[in-house]
Amino acid sequence: GYDPNKIFVAGASAGGHLTALMATTCGRKLLEGSTGGNLDQSSSVLAAIDYYGATDFILRSKTQPSRANEKGSVVYDLLGGGAHEKVAAAKLASACYHVSKDDRPLLVFHGTNDKTVLIDQSQAIEAKYKRAGLSIRFHAIQGAGHGGDVFYNGENAKRLLKFLGEQMGTPTLEEKVVGTYEAKGKATWKLVLLANGMAENTLNNKRRLTGKWKIVGQTVYIQDQDDDYGICRIEPNGDLTLMAKIIDGVRRDAPKERQKIFKRIK
Repeated sequence: GYDPNKIFVAGASAGGHLTALMATTCGRKLLEGSTGGNLDQSSSVLAAIDYYGATDFILRSKTQPSRANEKGSVVYDLLGGGAHEKVAAAKLASACYHVSKDDRPLLVFHGTNDKTVLIDQSQAIEAKYKRAGLSIRFHAIQGAGHGGDVFYNGENAKRLLKFLGEQMGTPTLEEKVVGTYEAKGKATWKLVLLANGMAENTLNNKRRLTGKWKIVGQTVYIQDQDDDYGICRIEPNGDLTLMAKIIDGVRRDAPKERQKIFKRIK
């Protein structure tokens, strides 16, 4: 079954508009509706993710009137008239006019070059949330327009996963691997991965190398001072297995029997 206390909602563009509304109208009887099943259950969510959605139709009627006021525009059809005329309906359909102290945490992404929904829509909900002392994280994506892979891949995917983990009380993969590891054999290596992205490597408590580390998929890339890398697989028990190295740009995989295991010690 489902845990009703751990439901997230996300949407892009028109879906982002609805997502922001869900974050700000939990328990608002006027907007609960009377159709569908399970009407006795709460529609509250744990948190919401809004990708470049509209949040203030009154503002949009002023800064983007062609998309909010003109007959045939999406907002005109939604409200049954222009937002500049249907003011009450425009406010009812705008998340910015529902912000209150019990609203859900919100993660927002918006492109700086978005011409379909101007970035001032996300800036407006950010300002409202901050004024109310609510949790909001707003990422303006430089050069991005209305949609595209940039919103869902790379750094922005990591931002999403971090947000979800925080709301669930679950640490991110980066947070999980921070710690101290040790590999014993003919020599004893101690590896420390710090929360600031730095790595320290010690051999027999004497030699100390300092570099950087980063997560790539389910592996840790550990860079040394010579720009070479050690590639460690993250094991289910939290240990790290050194399975390959990149030296002078060339990857060298270690045979399974020679792969070094770094046991987590703290």
